[in-house]
Amino acid sequence: MIACECAVRYFVSLHKFEAGILTYFRENLCKLTENMQASRTQSRQAVIVRCCLRTYLKNKHFV
Repeated sequence: MIACECAVRYFVSLHKFEAGILTYFRENLCKLTENMQASRTQSRQAVIVRCCLRTYLKNKHFV
């Protein structure tokens, strides 16, 4: 009976430990995903600005 109680305590503590680790990784994964989305948006905006600037400079030479 004592061995059973020890095993139960062990697995309960292991579950709590793993739940804490999973929460930590989930939070970091969410932050990483947000950073990637922001980076992608900034890259897209930079491409649009460069394209518009290039078009503006080409048209300016012809005027």
